[in-house]
Amino acid sequence: MHGQQFIELVKDSSYINIIGVQEILNSLYTHGKGIINTIINIAFQFIARYAGFLVDIVRNDYIKAMLKEEMRFWEENKAEINYNYPLERAQNLRQKIISNDENKKNGLIQKCIKYITQIGNVVALIRCIRTALMDYNSHNINLLTTYNTNEFNNLIDRISLQADTDPSSKSSQISQNMITNTQNSLIDSSKLLCKTISSLKQTGENEINYLEILVSSFRESINKEKMPFIELFAFLLPPLIIQFINTAINARDNLLKKNKSEECFYFSDDGFIMGMCYLLKLFMADKKFESLNYFPSVIQYYQNKKGDKKTDKYSGGINTLNEREIASFKEQYELQYFTYTSASLLFTD
Repeated sequence: MHGQQFIELVKDSSYINIIGVQEILNSLYTHGKGIINTIINIAFQFIARYAGFLVDIVRNDYIKAMLKEEMRFWEENKAEINYNYPLERAQNLRQKIISNDENKKNGLIQKCIKYITQIGNVVALIRCIRTALMDYNSHNINLLTTYNTNEFNNLIDRISLQADTDPSSKSSQISQNMITNTQNSLIDSSKLLCKTISSLKQTGENEINYLEILVSSFRESINKEKMPFIELFAFLLPPLIIQFINTAINARDNLLKKNKSEECFYFSDDGFIMGMCYLLKLFMADKKFESLNYFPSVIQYYQNKKGDKKTDKYSGGINTLNEREIASFKEQYELQYFTYTSASLLFTD
């Protein structure tokens, strides 16, 4: 999210593939800006496919019924619970989805997290490409920052006027035509150069916001009139966040073990939060999720539980919370909340 680094772990290999802003910048210098449109088109098709999977999940009658129940509870009781969506409700909803899922290991929740994470990684890659493109354009116009096109246009007009009125060189009609043709060519070339420089400066100053395009391009097909249930996506996120954080904590703890796998690096992936923010904006459910005040309420919950070693059934699978486990959960929620706050700024109007 902050370093804009993408790491690919290859099985049965002692090497890892890393791509970042500098690598994309090198590709732009090698292949030119023509690769940008191709990448954007591929990303558009990828997001359309996986966003369609998530829409189908929310549209599912069983899932939609549970999410409507959560929305009804929230609308009726939000004032009584101080406008904080309870961790208990999110944990119970997570258990309901898991208990009614035939595939326990790779069930609906894991699929949702996988789809959202992959969408988020694609969106983050587009953001990385935009950063590299801005760097690329800034290098091209580095020597043109103090250039004034208006003065150059006035100079061209004076040369053009002088070429039309200068009576010199009338020794012969042939020489006069040669001089006129040369002057006209010089004037045309100067005008073309001026337009090219102005275009470079305008490109560097007015960068295309590809993230905004990725949102607006889907708005015609995804709206509340055609899909009134799409706002329920906000209530699907709390159980997904619980599952994501539980898995991230387990992955981080397994990192120090001897026989670790590439899944241990799961906790360092910001794609889930990035995809969550993008989809909330795309599904027009960002205001609804923000009203749940979920992250701050859970962080406050674990802050109040600090020092309490009583049994806690809402911890996301851990029955007895000790000081270390409470601190671990609180830390993870804080980190994800910071990432969520930063990623949300990328999709503000």
